[in-house]
Amino acid sequence: MEWIEGSYPDVFVPEWIYGGRKHGWSLRFKRSKSFCTLIPEKGRFALLIVFGAEERKKVEAIREGLSLHAREEYDKAETYHDGKWLLLAIDSEKALQDAFSLLTVKRKPKRMNI
Repeated sequence: MEWIEGSYPDVFVPEWIYGGRKHGWSLRFKRSKSFCTLIPEKGRFALLIVFGAEERKKVEAIREGLSLHAREEYDKAETYHDGKWLLLAIDSEKALQDAFSLLTVKRKPKRMNI
């Protein structure tokens, strides 16, 4: 959250969303379109990013800089009519750096805090 708020000051208004008993709570960052959703889980948290067609091309350009785990998760992520839905567990420092890189693809930061 600190990275998002620092990189995109006054851009997003975080919104807590209750997905029901099965899915629980998540924190969505959105302006006119979805940026990302943080999903707290027991012992870790996950990041959900939906990449549109143009954004997927940008991900391909940075692909080699991502960890093997992030590349594998991206490759197996389902692509729907509204984009490719990547759910990435943030369970290490490398996963966090991958998340920052992927979020930068989604929207260019106002300030770089990587």
